[in-house]
Amino acid sequence: MLNTQPTLLGLELEPTIAMRSGQQKVWQCAQCGLVAVQSSLAPGPLGTCPACGQDTWWSQRLPVAGLRDPGKDTSSATA
Repeated sequence: MLNTQPTLLGLELEPTIAMRSGQQKVWQCAQCGLVAVQSSLAPGPLGTCPACGQDTWWSQRLPVAGLRDPGKDTSSATA
């Protein structure tokens, strides 16, 4: 997989296990724009936004990924 993302403080963006298996949802607060990622392992309503206290969420489709140390091999990670 070609990673065209710039390095961030020596870290790289890497797809999470949940992302690769399609088990996460991305939500954005309709009031303040906070982005929350929810795993299908923790289903249910999100509740109120921790930043502004509102409870309206918009479903989003984003390339959400985790951060990894480029010096550490994660190829053997499994779901």
